[in-house]
Amino acid sequence: MANETILSSIINPQVLADMIERKLVNEMKFTPLCKVDNTLVGRAGDTVTLPQYAYIGDAADVAELANISVSELTASTQAVKVKKIGKGATISDEAALSGYGDPVGEIGKQLTVSIASKVDNDVLAALANATYIHPVVTVTPAEVNLALIKLGEDYEGDKYLFVSPASYAAIRASVDWLPASEVAANMMIAGAVGMIYGCVVVVTNKIATNNVAYIVKPGAVALFMKRGTLVESDRNIVNKSTTFTADKHYAAYLYDASKVVKMGAATLTALTVTQDANIANAKASFSVDGFPTNLPYGWKAYCATGLASATSVAVGDAYSTVSATFGTAYEPGAQYAAVNAKVFQVIYIDADSKIRASGNVAIATSI
Repeated sequence: MANETILSSIINPQVLADMIERKLVNEMKFTPLCKVDNTLVGRAGDTVTLPQYAYIGDAADVAELANISVSELTASTQAVKVKKIGKGATISDEAALSGYGDPVGEIGKQLTVSIASKVDNDVLAALANATYIHPVVTVTPAEVNLALIKLGEDYEGDKYLFVSPASYAAIRASVDWLPASEVAANMMIAGAVGMIYGCVVVVTNKIATNNVAYIVKPGAVALFMKRGTLVESDRNIVNKSTTFTADKHYAAYLYDASKVVKMGAATLTALTVTQDANIANAKASFSVDGFPTNLPYGWKAYCATGLASATSVAVGDAYSTVSATFGTAYEPGAQYAAVNAKVFQVIYIDADSKIRASGNVAIATSI
């Protein structure tokens, strides 16, 4: 039958993939502000190593014929691992061939929303690692104004305020609120509703409470792309249906912590520290799990060993208050002095030298 309708002519996976990729940006709220890096596309490996250069210090006065102070440029690195996300949908032959509705469009819509939502979730998780924290009980216009101070001299330029629907209700009641109809600003991001204090306000259900919000400048988060959206299909000849799956490979990373301010209390991340092997030659190595994989530039890990008990620390404490105890940089796989029944502890500090994570383990002669 020359005019027979076949399923492959109705739903083409490649066409569907192109459609999803084009429409993704329209469904995303956080991701359009990301720096997109495609260096991993087509290359072997699933990680990218990023350098973090330490500041050489401010210049100083130099007397006549005196030597200029010279500092060594040093750098640490952070490895970012690529992840895969995916979602599938199944459609029966009857639904695809019935002529009712738009089965191709519906599958594309469902998969687009699914992929976009997950990418946005990962970008939001990266933003949660912000170095600049402005503690609030409730997000209000006055608190937004105070939070902007955290940006310092980088205040100028495009800024986006991501808030929950509950916070939006309070912000739009301000005398300084400018609705979208009165603003000539860029309102291209989904959910943008207006402006306050120079920030384009974006409402998102992904922020569920009125005590959390984010002020974000473009380029704060980087998306390292390994592969764009791929759609594949698989035919089930038993029940006469076709399953379509969409997947994407990428890594979301807080690329520039100076471009985001988190409004809300920071919480101390609990690390899981384990001893890798028995004590040998009075030394042992330790592994740490539980810290975010999308840490921003500037976060560092320090450790202490041989402690009689774990040192009590609180989120936001200055590193200087415990630097005498935690003066050794923690490196996975490194050997540290180990004494039975003593404690090995690791802390993470952010780019502002504030404690953000801690964990410990009792050292054992045999494990």
